[in-house]
Amino acid sequence: MNSSPNPNLGKEVHITSAKQLRSRVRGNLQARFCRRVWGSDSSLDSTKLHPTLRHITFSDKKGIGEVKLLGKWDIHTYPVKSIKRVRLVRRADGYYCQFAIDVERQEIQPKTGNVIGLDVGLETFYTDSNGHTQPNPRFLAKAEKAIKHAQRRIYKKEKGKNNRRKARRRYAKKHLKVTRQRTEHAKRLARHVVKSNDLIAVR
Repeated sequence: MNSSPNPNLGKEVHITSAKQLRSRVRGNLQARFCRRVWGSDSSLDSTKLHPTLRHITFSDKKGIGEVKLLGKWDIHTYPVKSIKRVRLVRRADGYYCQFAIDVERQEIQPKTGNVIGLDVGLETFYTDSNGHTQPNPRFLAKAEKAIKHAQRRIYKKEKGKNNRRKARRRYAKKHLKVTRQRTEHAKRLARHVVKSNDLIAVR
């Protein structure tokens, strides 16, 4: 990671205190980017990764500045030159920094000799040509009671108050959970079907 083609990469931005940094970044984010659909795309030339990979600085004149990276990731296993774009995304449970990395990946699967056809429906998730029916998990229906309860709590809070904002975040997190459940379920089934068949036809 230290052998960067850009000499500006890896330079630490000096700040007076962590508290001022958090306040400045939060204010810039809320003032400029807090919308329902929110995101900021930046190329590698307008971002700087700290040598410890715990901070990233956005210098694309959008006022974001330096952001601390939390959580676990394997970005340190890739060279800096393989990072093509960096995206800062807002979700109901926080902000996420996404790295678009240019890597060559080849996954060779053994031949199975199987051919399958899929019919995607509403009552069932799909029905294949072998007669197997995959039930619809109905994540939204299962979470509907909790979602409505969270929505009612919003209207019980006074407008403009911090408690109402907290209630809105809890409500948004309920929907985000359903979205993630649907995505993971679809990816898990898709991977299983792809690995089990050589040819797939979808109607």
